[in-house]
Amino acid sequence: MRFVGWASIAVIVAVAGGSLWFLQRAAGSHPLAADAKPPVCGALGAGPAGGVEVRMPGAASPLGDLLGAVPMCDVATPRGPVSVAVKSRAWFAAEAAAGEADTAAQARRWMDGVSGRATLVGAVPGPWRDGWVYQLPGDDRLHLVAEDNGVLLWFAGRVPEPDLVEAARRSAEALRASMG
Repeated sequence: MRFVGWASIAVIVAVAGGSLWFLQRAAGSHPLAADAKPPVCGALGAGPAGGVEVRMPGAASPLGDLLGAVPMCDVATPRGPVSVAVKSRAWFAAEAAAGEADTAAQARRWMDGVSGRATLVGAVPGPWRDGWVYQLPGDDRLHLVAEDNGVLLWFAGRVPEPDLVEAARRSAEALRASMG
């Protein structure tokens, strides 16, 4: 009988600990992490965007080749548009080919894939957890990929690095603020 009492206590502690872990993890998630098709333009335009001017993406967008495949929007900078694409935890979970919804693991896999080919790879601090800037040979776009607690943010533009990083920072803050 004594074993049953200790086993019951162990089960209660395990369930409580698991629940606490889940709540802590969920509390730190990005507000768009659970949305498979986050409204990127709407979210950027609704929040305190800090000067982010939203434009609907088109074929001439820096990431125009992804239209319809990934939730995205363009933001204006003084030197040209920067595309903002959002791949959420829910987006990865819905994609059969993704195999893993962990955005931190997806970001590491992404950077492992481009680091051998990229002409420029560097870590970039920002309002995200991890971020990197790179440029691929023969590609006139500069890219910034950032992982932000359940979303993978992809920024691309034909702009200098400071402009790209500033547009990415403002956009990331606007995305989080508009939904949170």
